[in-house]
Amino acid sequence: MERAVEVASFHQNELRTVTTLSPDGERRAAVLAGLASAGLVLAAMIAGTVLVNLHRTVVHAPTFLVAWLGVAAAVAVVAARRAADRARRYVVGAALDADAFGSSEVDLVRRGTGGYELTLVPGMTGIIESGRSPLPVESLVASGPACLALPRQGRVWVRLGPATWVLGHGPPRPASRPNLPWQERVARGWASLRRSMPMVAAGLPVAVLATLLGSTPGAMALGDKEMQSLIPAGATPWEIEQQIRIQAQRQVSSLHRCFDPLPLVCQKPGFVGVGLSLSKQGEIVSHWVSRSTYAADCPVTDCMADSAAEWFFEPLPEPMRLVLPIQVKRTNKPLHLPGVAVSADLRIE
Repeated sequence: MERAVEVASFHQNELRTVTTLSPDGERRAAVLAGLASAGLVLAAMIAGTVLVNLHRTVVHAPTFLVAWLGVAAAVAVVAARRAADRARRYVVGAALDADAFGSSEVDLVRRGTGGYELTLVPGMTGIIESGRSPLPVESLVASGPACLALPRQGRVWVRLGPATWVLGHGPPRPASRPNLPWQERVARGWASLRRSMPMVAAGLPVAVLATLLGSTPGAMALGDKEMQSLIPAGATPWEIEQQIRIQAQRQVSSLHRCFDPLPLVCQKPGFVGVGLSLSKQGEIVSHWVSRSTYAADCPVTDCMADSAAEWFFEPLPEPMRLVLPIQVKRTNKPLHLPGVAVSADLRIE
């Protein structure tokens, strides 16, 4: 099992921080970052649920859950991977998330496939304890940056400007979690949360967009009550016919288009009986004209039958045939009125 690496950072010979790199630390950082980022997304989901309820909006539950939980899972995976990759490196540089300040941007220690590696750049000085005689750092970086395995035994002293680092493999860690001070735990948790914020900010718009696409105003939502047929199963044929006439009266305004293009001589009261054959689902199987008071010079009969064939009705207890008597009455509106296409009052008698 890979032993932990301890990196002590000094500034002008004053100890500043001691950082430990280990596979266990990487796993803890990944879990912490994943839980923190997923928790932020779930908190936003709860806030979105509250806002949806306050605005009386109905959301498609599968779309809502799949979108938010999917974003939470994706954000958690990405944040965990990035946190694990960050936890396996000791970064020196001027970046805000660097472990220590340095004039050069470099991963001083990094865990690779073969173990922990030490990266040295020109300008560094120090000593590497390897074997019997120490190895000066200057000789390794004379021709450019150098990368070598961190010695299993001994210590490494590296100096860059006013900063000094002392590195080495620490003693084997116990299987249980180390007893860290609460200040360090809070600092690590805040660092993981801060690094997760960009992924959370990138994933939230996707979940919000999916929520908006799957939502509808509460006044327009159809529940089980609205989906039930207005015609009860035990209704008599007379009650069924009355309900059909009521539903037809709500749609009779579509027949006005049959009168709009007709000449003035056809703008008169009349009567048309439209027969309908309805299936059990309320669909119109066939239609016909049983009687009409309009002559052939007023071709309104076929138009009214074709328009009535586009109507829809509630499901019926059983299929039925009936004739809808459509009466055309003159209104008080003038025949010649710009912008007014309605010239008659049509009613289901």
